[in-house]
Amino acid sequence: MTNQAIEEIKVNGLQAFVEKSDDSNRELLEFIYQNEPIVNLLFNCSQGTEFESIRHDLVNLEVQGAKKLIEILKEKKIEVNDLNDDELHVLYTMACTPLFEVITHRYPYNEALNFIYMMEAAMNFGWSRIIK
Repeated sequence: MTNQAIEEIKVNGLQAFVEKSDDSNRELLEFIYQNEPIVNLLFNCSQGTEFESIRHDLVNLEVQGAKKLIEILKEKKIEVNDLNDDELHVLYTMACTPLFEVITHRYPYNEALNFIYMMEAAMNFGWSRIIK
């Protein structure tokens, strides 16, 4: 999804990135609900396995993706504030937590969708701190 967002920025600019990002979040939610038993095992029953740090690992993937996006924004001459890895980690932990809560508590889809909207608002706020 990050690669798709990068392509959107390259081809269609910043607003297309925001729209693609929001669409990607809903696609991710669909994937989670289509694969709920497996996702539940990974998030709620993986202690002692190689997947026990899945939440941290996913946040780190998001941080790495954000760093790529920031580089693309700089290439497109869009001014950005440089956030260090720790700042990005806190931002993405904040943003991903609603998604993790949806998985942990197994909310009905419509309630989960509301949490995704909250997640999108948090990320839009976060990106407003990154993009000048």
